[in-house]
Amino acid sequence: MEEEEEEMVFLPTLPVFMEKEQEEKGGATRGTAYHRVLQFLPFERAMSRQELNAFPAKLAAEGRMDAEAAALVRGSDLAKLTASSLGKRMQRAAAAGKLYREKQFVIGIPAREMGDWDSDERILIQGIIDAFFEEDGKLVLVDYKTDYVENSDILIRRYEAQVRYYTRALEQITGKRVAERYLYSFRFGAIEV
Repeated sequence: MEEEEEEMVFLPTLPVFMEKEQEEKGGATRGTAYHRVLQFLPFERAMSRQELNAFPAKLAAEGRMDAEAAALVRGSDLAKLTASSLGKRMQRAAAAGKLYREKQFVIGIPAREMGDWDSDERILIQGIIDAFFEEDGKLVLVDYKTDYVENSDILIRRYEAQVRYYTRALEQITGKRVAERYLYSFRFGAIEV
């Protein structure tokens, strides 16, 4: 049994709300590439446009990501995020040691809260919170989106349940209130949910 455990690889199960993104041709690869870059982006310091343009290739050269995936990330998108008001807030939080990224969680919630079931049986929900930061004793949740959709309302409808579960998980894990929740769309910018 120990040998079996050593050979097992953890493969996260995708929640239903993420399946559409995975089905879009190329969307999953691009999304994964952006998430990987943002996991390592040094928010604690301002970066020039030239540094931002070179950052994905630097990660690939360091072996932190595949070169093909790195080529999918546009430095202009990174510059747009870091120059935005949300990006500046993330920079201040990072400089204060209060920006957290790629936080994995598993929470149990009663089945009746998931839909039309009349049961208190626990359903496990797992996920990875892209980023959150603490500001004035409250938390701000950020979830990155690379979906190509016609308008931001589609993103809100598509990911509203996800953001709700992530908020619940974060409050349960930290004991602090999530005061603001954002989808950061690389097409539309910050969208408060």
